[in-house]
Amino acid sequence: CVGETSTLAEDDYGLPDILRKDRSRFAGRKTLVVGGGYSAATAIVALAQLAEESSETQIIWLTRARRDLPLARIPGDSLAGRDNLAETANQLAATDGGPVQWLPGKLVRSVSRREPGGQYVFGIESLSQQGGPLNGRPSSETIVVDSIIANVGYRPHRDLYQELQVHE
Repeated sequence: CVGETSTLAEDDYGLPDILRKDRSRFAGRKTLVVGGGYSAATAIVALAQLAEESSETQIIWLTRARRDLPLARIPGDSLAGRDNLAETANQLAATDGGPVQWLPGKLVRSVSRREPGGQYVFGIESLSQQGGPLNGRPSSETIVVDSIIANVGYRPHRDLYQELQVHE
């Protein structure tokens, strides 16, 4: 998104050690988690545990998909831990008044900082069920947070050579 490379740091991506090493970065602060996969769900569950201990901790979970729940569970999942993670994260997202505010069908359009080292300001857009602008027109709103966890998928950018016959 606009401003991402100049605003976000390497620590803003991946999966931080929320309950131990990186605790001070999130405790008592407002954190935006962007992503709809298992890494984001892992961050959400850890942040919710932190919120139990530090009640000022606030969590916003933003996902692009517009579904009833953030994670689609795998029927008969042979990995019990993954299924438990999905169930817990979905419950946290669906609970009104809980530590997690889930915003489905959203796309980050821009990010900046109010001042160096200060709060992040995210410009987000609501998406339709088909993934385009809602009601045919872009709608925007702003979210201001203290920290970010960007779990947005880690795939190479292949646009440059997608039409070539390249074996990776």
